[in-house]
Amino acid sequence: IQPADEMARAAVVVLGDALWRAHFDANPAVVGRAIRIEGRLFDVVGFAAPPYTGFVSSAARRPGSSSASPT
Repeated sequence: IQPADEMARAAVVVLGDALWRAHFDANPAVVGRAIRIEGRLFDVVGFAAPPYTGFVSSAARRPGSSSASPT
């Protein structure tokens, strides 16, 4: 997540390794796609290295489920 994303309040997300593998079959093509997390759309901007398992977003800074689905 870049500072410009924070300033613009862009809805972007960095996926954790386990979530990326479990929900997206470790497909790197998910970067740039929109996914739905807790009812909101986020653009995937990258992946976090293990051991991180969930997601980090510029718009939702609270713990949440790791349920994400492509749209």
